[in-house]
Amino acid sequence: MAAGFVTGSDSGFGHVIVDYQKVLDCGFRAIVEEAILLLDRVPVDDAEGRAFLEGVVIACNGIMRWAVRHAELAERMASECEDLSRRAELLAIAGRCRRVPAEPARDFPEALQSFWFTHLAMHIEQYGWSISAGRFDQYTYPYFRNSLDSGALTTSAAWEWLLSLWIKFMENVGSEVKETVFQNLTLGGQDADGRDQTNELSALCVDATVALRVNQPAISVRWHPGIDPAFWQRVHRALAQGLGLPAIFNDTVIIPVLEAHGVGAADAVGFGLVGCVEASVPGKQQGVTAGGHINTAKALALSLNDGRSLITGEQVGLRTGDPASFDKFDDVWAAYVTQVRYLAGLNILATHIAGEAQKLYGHCPLMSSLLDDCLVRRRDLVYGGTRYNLPGIAIYGPTNAYDGLLAIKRWVFEEGRVTLSEVRRALLDDWVGHEHIRGLFARRTDRFGNGVAEIDAFANRVNAVHAEFCWNQVDSRGGRYTCGVWPVNGHVGAGRRTGATPDGRRAGEPLVDGVGACQGADRSGPTALLQSVARLDNVAHWPAGNTCNIKFVPRSVQTDDDVARLRELVTTYLELGGQQLQINVVDAETLRDAQAHPEAYEDMIVRVAGYSAYFTRLGSDVQDEIISRTGQTI
Repeated sequence: MAAGFVTGSDSGFGHVIVDYQKVLDCGFRAIVEEAILLLDRVPVDDAEGRAFLEGVVIACNGIMRWAVRHAELAERMASECEDLSRRAELLAIAGRCRRVPAEPARDFPEALQSFWFTHLAMHIEQYGWSISAGRFDQYTYPYFRNSLDSGALTTSAAWEWLLSLWIKFMENVGSEVKETVFQNLTLGGQDADGRDQTNELSALCVDATVALRVNQPAISVRWHPGIDPAFWQRVHRALAQGLGLPAIFNDTVIIPVLEAHGVGAADAVGFGLVGCVEASVPGKQQGVTAGGHINTAKALALSLNDGRSLITGEQVGLRTGDPASFDKFDDVWAAYVTQVRYLAGLNILATHIAGEAQKLYGHCPLMSSLLDDCLVRRRDLVYGGTRYNLPGIAIYGPTNAYDGLLAIKRWVFEEGRVTLSEVRRALLDDWVGHEHIRGLFARRTDRFGNGVAEIDAFANRVNAVHAEFCWNQVDSRGGRYTCGVWPVNGHVGAGRRTGATPDGRRAGEPLVDGVGACQGADRSGPTALLQSVARLDNVAHWPAGNTCNIKFVPRSVQTDDDVARLRELVTTYLELGGQQLQINVVDAETLRDAQAHPEAYEDMIVRVAGYSAYFTRLGSDVQDEIISRTGQTI
């Protein structure tokens, strides 16, 4: 996989958080009225604008009618039901469906029902991955609190409503999707004055995931220095359960990242997470945050073979010269930069093609009605009607590139132990017969993820290549490209299509699983690993987010003191500038037993690379990659 692939070429783009709060507070009838008023002001020569607003009216009326059909069904069922309790329940359902999402919600049950109609409708209109819930504990909390304070709902009843919604999230995955559809749900964070925004509902959301052991919704927690200590402890107790959830995100990094890339301060502080790890402005951004994918490990391999694939010999990249003619490291570096820019350019061209195709057949008037500023601009999101557009390019194999380039720099050009021709031959032979060279490159080279400042600085130099090139390109909606690392499980597939690499990796093996160390290369413990990751320049190089995976063996997080040490380690990492962290608590022996006896581990959830999944439903190659990760102790 050289230039990777492009999201949205065979489905909707997804990767969006619509303005759920607008639906709960105002209802779709108010949105129809707004669109009708705007229709009266459409210039005569703006046929596209008129068609868009008319589409909004049709789509919004459609979702309201859809809800009424549910009400009618519930009423018919009630008329045939002899159980008085069930009949009353069905009539209550009918009453809610006749009100929401057309009108404003009045209580917690109506708010959840309105949210769910809207969330499902977004998936029906455009089946794109990662249509996410945003800051759920913020926009539903007033309804939750009012229902409890008024006595209309007990805490146990609210808990049952929440559990029922979590089950609905799982139903939305569908029987044909093995793992997830990336319905991220954001908890916590701060307001514009830095005040903590966690509440009772935030805690219940964490508890619901633990109680049901489900991987949807994918809950994400926003950390900041003023986070409620009790909630922060609850998060780590949940992580110690071994679900791989919640994922943790750093407000002190992500808010400045968004502001540095054109997002207003008031909007940046309200960010939510979409998909795996991508920060997005709820109700104001359709950024195609996972628009394309670039394999930098492949780019390095191409730079060492004059642009030809080490596997097939095909001319995949540009001709950058016979490596035998490279007499200094700068020559290798120049070849690498050329290959990265070439592959990035191809990928960006592909995103333009996908974007233009979406303009032909992928209009989303309902979703656009819940994204500022589509209505006032009279343009669908596919035309760039939203306030913010930050398309994202995912990077595969960044650490493979750091380590490989450093190994070449040291052993070829600084110490002269091998020639570049010998390295190329070893890669073509998949290291067979060249174990002495592989030993130098894989085991005697300082690797990223071990707290070595010089290596961490070099990683930032490598990352600047793709980040700066992509930021200087403009997409079909007028947005500028940002880069991130969220392999999902694509690092396994990309690895299958990538020959041997000079970090010692063999052909076909998985690439690095995120932004951390290559599998097994973090030899100095978790503190050193997290120190290295925290030194990465997230603002300049990873504005589209990144995944940092770390695995702890269960015996190290068994007691309250163990969990407290885990919390302190994570807090220190975030204070140092880490952008994101996702934690597995599982040992290799248990995972191997789950491979052998899957029926005994059906509810085992693990963090893959940006998402959590049921381990036994993953492919064996992805399972093996998770097993290969270093098991740390605290």
